[in-house]
Amino acid sequence: MTHVVPLALAIAASLIGCFGGGSTETPAPAPQPEVAAPAPAPDEPAERNGFVIGVTSLRKEPTDDRKIDDGSGKQVSNWIATLYRGEQVTVFGENDAKDWVHARLPLGDEGWLKADRVVAGPDVRAATLYDEGKTFRRPDLLALDTDKTIEPGSLLFVMQEKDQFAEVDYPRSGWSSNKAWTLTSELIYDPNEVEVAKVVAKVRHLRAEGSEDAKQLEELARSQFASSRLITLLDQPDAAPSGDEGEGDGEEDLEAGDGHEPSPTGGE
Repeated sequence: MTHVVPLALAIAASLIGCFGGGSTETPAPAPQPEVAAPAPAPDEPAERNGFVIGVTSLRKEPTDDRKIDDGSGKQVSNWIATLYRGEQVTVFGENDAKDWVHARLPLGDEGWLKADRVVAGPDVRAATLYDEGKTFRRPDLLALDTDKTIEPGSLLFVMQEKDQFAEVDYPRSGWSSNKAWTLTSELIYDPNEVEVAKVVAKVRHLRAEGSEDAKQLEELARSQFASSRLITLLDQPDAAPSGDEGEGDGEEDLEAGDGHEPSPTGGE
């Protein structure tokens, strides 16, 4: 009987070893390789409302070249459309040099415009004047510029407002414009009057170019906007281009060379 207890203890110890009676610690998991976070997607350029400030061409490529390679070695016209002051565009990009902007027309045509031919921004809007407008060098009554005024009926683009002043882009000719501050109380935002200002600007440009289209557009404007206070501006002689245009202003080398649209086939 004295050998039974040791034998039982030995069997029990053997069973404990077989069923994990040793250490109960769980082994640490193997380290996992770190996964790099995905790079953030580049920001899409924000779309901005914009207006053409003078006669210009919408082009297929951001270059003044009249002809471009279509990819097969064939030279094709770089022209898409001729645009006039007041035509609305959506700006959604620019080239690396920032001297051309990628723009979209209301009907969806896309192309490139010279950056200095467009005024764009989230708050830019069109306006006009019934009376001659005063200009100021700064938003301050003491900064009145007595040498420059804005003609009645001018098509203006309001870029920002500060107190009783608004910074505007105003026309100097069919091709160029200037920027100045004027009084917000003088601005007219009525959509019909703004449309008349757009038409008057184009009629005057077409007259200066000797285009036969001027008369047809004038007749259309008189029939559609007979009640406008600005329509009588078409009865007045066109003002001569101002001599105080800023550096770099002047006629752009359009596709047809004279401000008229070329044939749809892109011929010279």
